[in-house]
Amino acid sequence: MITDLREVEIAGRVASGSAVTVNGVTVPSEAGSFSQQVRLDEEGEHVLLVRVTAPGAVPQTRDIQIRRTFDLRGAAAEFGEDRSIRYEQL
Repeated sequence: MITDLREVEIAGRVASGSAVTVNGVTVPSEAGSFSQQVRLDEEGEHVLLVRVTAPGAVPQTRDIQIRRTFDLRGAAAEFGEDRSIRYEQL
């Protein structure tokens, strides 16, 4: 993911009773949903570590990679055009 925002929202759904952390910070979950704002103060690559634990289940961990840029248009220009994707498909 690439963004020019200073703060992004990490959100998801988990089983009721699960505990969620983002980069080691406990995130409250209600009725199986969680949401947490995460600051990206510096330009560059950021890895957010999302960990979910639940009674009787193996803990699950996901790395979310985000690149913050001050020039979103320039970052988009780094990607080549893919003519196989048409507007109707989006």
